[in-house]
Amino acid sequence: MKSLALACIILLLIPGCQRDDLCGENFQVTPKLNIEFYDIAEPEELKSYGSLRLINDEIGDTLDIEGGNDTSIPLATNADQTTFRFIKNIDSDEPQEDTVRFNYSRRNEYVNRACGFKIEYVDLQVQITDNDERWIKNTNVRKSVIRSDENIHLFMFH
Repeated sequence: MKSLALACIILLLIPGCQRDDLCGENFQVTPKLNIEFYDIAEPEELKSYGSLRLINDEIGDTLDIEGGNDTSIPLATNADQTTFRFIKNIDSDEPQEDTVRFNYSRRNEYVNRACGFKIEYVDLQVQITDNDERWIKNTNVRKSVIRSDENIHLFMFH
């Protein structure tokens, strides 16, 4: 009798769940900034950065990346700028460090009842701290609006 009552309750609740009541585990609400690295001498050629450490001192976050020519980084959801220290060749005796500030505006977009809001970053701008030994020579914002993780948003040349 108890199992029959339980089955009836479950059957009554299932039609009550709507698509807006579910937010998938793999659904990433707020996108990351996707960066590709290119050769400054051959601007059409991707260039690996070896080992790379990204440090965000504002929140105490550190990302270590071993080799590659692209990366994805989180931007602040509660401020209109995020600053990272990009440290190349962290395993060598002479690591190179550049400080990069990402400026943007934030726009909230309603996704659904279960997922809530996601943040879109609008009007992306990049500033690299000037110094004589910069390893990041130039940047090119490819997409100034960051809506998803599916696109490359920024090119960095070194």
